[in-house]
Amino acid sequence: MPVERSTELPVVSVLGLLADSPKTPNEVQMRLEDLSPNKHVLALTTELPACKRGGVAVVWVQLRRNEIPEMERDNAKNFAARVQVAGTPTPLEPVVGLETYPVSWQAWRIPVGSSATPRKLEALVSVLARPGADTVAKAYFIPSNP
Repeated sequence: MPVERSTELPVVSVLGLLADSPKTPNEVQMRLEDLSPNKHVLALTTELPACKRGGVAVVWVQLRRNEIPEMERDNAKNFAARVQVAGTPTPLEPVVGLETYPVSWQAWRIPVGSSATPRKLEALVSVLARPGADTVAKAYFIPSNP
């Protein structure tokens, strides 16, 4: 049945794409270690629900240290993402601008057309952070208004 209200999507997997990192599916929050101490790379996979009007998917990533948001000025400059829906590269729009008050997160709006069947959303997210930061990722779907 098509979804007609905002929904937090179940994240099928968030994997740290690192040489020595275990690739454990179904972990939404994880500590990531990298060969470079300042770069985290996440591959996030989820399924967009069927929706007769389409809508917007949102991928959200936050940096934390000991469960506390890692706040930095202009932190949005430290986040980058690429997304594909059903295997097709899809444009995205960052939520937080480049020059901001201190923030610990970034999110991207991804326009999604109507579909009678669910589709896979895959995001590759790169984050620059100080060593020891934790990364949290979530995905949401917001259907278009009638």
